[in-house]
Amino acid sequence: MSFASLMGQHRGAKRRRKVKKSSNSRDLSAMSIEDRVRSLLRSKKEAAPTQHSNTNSHTSKTLALLFIIIDTLHFEDIWRRWIARSSETHVHVHILVHAKHPEKVQSPWVRKHLTKTSFQPEWGSVEITRAMITLVEESLAGCSTPSMRLCFASESCVPVVPFDNAVAALWSTRTSWLDVKRKPRNGYNGSAQWVPIEKTSLIPVECVCKSDQWICLTRQHAELVTTLPSLVDHNDMWQAYRKCCASDEMYFATMLACTGVLPSRRESISTFNEDVQAQGQVSLRKMTFVEWIYPDLDDYSGSSSLADRPVIFDGLTEELVTRAIAEGCIFARKFRGCSADEWEQLVYSTADRKVEGTKEK
Repeated sequence: MSFASLMGQHRGAKRRRKVKKSSNSRDLSAMSIEDRVRSLLRSKKEAAPTQHSNTNSHTSKTLALLFIIIDTLHFEDIWRRWIARSSETHVHVHILVHAKHPEKVQSPWVRKHLTKTSFQPEWGSVEITRAMITLVEESLAGCSTPSMRLCFASESCVPVVPFDNAVAALWSTRTSWLDVKRKPRNGYNGSAQWVPIEKTSLIPVECVCKSDQWICLTRQHAELVTTLPSLVDHNDMWQAYRKCCASDEMYFATMLACTGVLPSRRESISTFNEDVQAQGQVSLRKMTFVEWIYPDLDDYSGSSSLADRPVIFDGLTEELVTRAIAEGCIFARKFRGCSADEWEQLVYSTADRKVEGTKEK
């Protein structure tokens, strides 16, 4: 083949690459949001693997406690005692509270830590998810520490391990904590939670998954979730969860799947492992102990609700503390009452019990 022919082929290949590149650009602008998410996922997988920094190397650590309340943090005395122990460690505690009725909050301490905005959520409404997003965004904006854990807690939560034990568990790995489920527990859960999200044109079907609401996020993952909407040019991706029951259980796990941190449903099936992790970025574990009452779907009497309900405990007991620690949890819920003195005696009498599952995998 002559040199002229080789140059002709080279120019032709160059033109074809240019056409393909410009065609791809046009296609991107015409894509649906879910296809933009898929495109983002493909480009991330084609890129070089991200090197994860060892957060344990940072001397400065921040634990962000993100509370969701109506107007009262019922166990404020317990939390303040627990947080006071942070002075014995090298960990800064950042506190932020979203109140449904901020104008009714009586505690000066809680008022000092309120979010700038309240979405006044109803039970199961998407406004709870919006409150959680705001808690994350305001925490990231208000704290620049690279080594950060963002932990959600309700007004009925209490810690079940001493502060330093909790810190040791949270920083024992470089992972977020989410107990992820990639398929519904039953048909009702599927139709009430998965299907409304899958029917939108915002979230890829294969990315829809679920976790407990009370999760722990690393700063890296919190930033990925909060920046994803702008990356796909749709700042209101929470709209995809509007018709979903208890969207707070779906949002963060699904968004992490959209960023590639969690494997998609297809990837989980292809590896025959529902609990597959994404390069060790997520620990599939609960942060908060809770005992659920599951409805009897064969009960046609109409006397029971189809919604899953958490057990409400009259108080904290040694047995509950033991069970929570055995499950690798650092918080527990839901409690009607517990005095700070009773709590301190129970929690610090079990201080030598190590939280299970804290080793790096």
